[in-house]
Amino acid sequence: MDNSIFRFCVGYLGTYFFVQQNSIITPNVIGKGIQESAELLSKHRLGVRLLKELEDSSLPEGVIMDQFPRGGDKIRPNQDIFITVSKKPRIFLTPDFLCLKQKDILAIAAKNGIDVNIVPIFSHYQVSTCMAQNPKPMVDMSRRRVVACISKGMFPLVIVPNFKGALIQDVKTFLHQYDVQFDVVGTSTASDSGSITEQSPVAGSIIAIDRPVQIQFRVE
Repeated sequence: MDNSIFRFCVGYLGTYFFVQQNSIITPNVIGKGIQESAELLSKHRLGVRLLKELEDSSLPEGVIMDQFPRGGDKIRPNQDIFITVSKKPRIFLTPDFLCLKQKDILAIAAKNGIDVNIVPIFSHYQVSTCMAQNPKPMVDMSRRRVVACISKGMFPLVIVPNFKGALIQDVKTFLHQYDVQFDVVGTSTASDSGSITEQSPVAGSIIAIDRPVQIQFRVE
């Protein structure tokens, strides 16, 4: 036999024998806690390194979910076992969207991965403002979905109330809330203490408030 081949065979067999003699079986630490796993691996002259954490609400925090090398694999001493450990999902509270503008709500939702369903509703709230939401603010969100009711402003057609007998001072305060223009005529126009005796349009009339509205009152 050629000397080089002989030396190769001797070296290979020696290396194989050395490796086999020094290899150990990797313990299975899946399902165990981190401290227990570290103690077990150290007894076999193995280290432990955290590979990643995975959220799992069904497991306590710090349970080994996976490992590499696998349990039962042959490994040399003084090597590391890479583990995947459980952690509790982060609690995420519903943002408070009430009274925010729609554009601000969408910006917050995009930043936090929230799916927002916008529902436009006629109301006395300022246009494009959130007037209600579901789920309500500051509750734990199991699913990152929120329904936001956004004001479209007042319904364009309204029925004129009956203002007869009301104090003009109270009626002025009421109409100012809705930017309704009005004229006042009569013997008590210089005072807000008079009562309304006539109005135009009359009570029960349907008017459109998506255009300038003018109401006339007679006060005595």
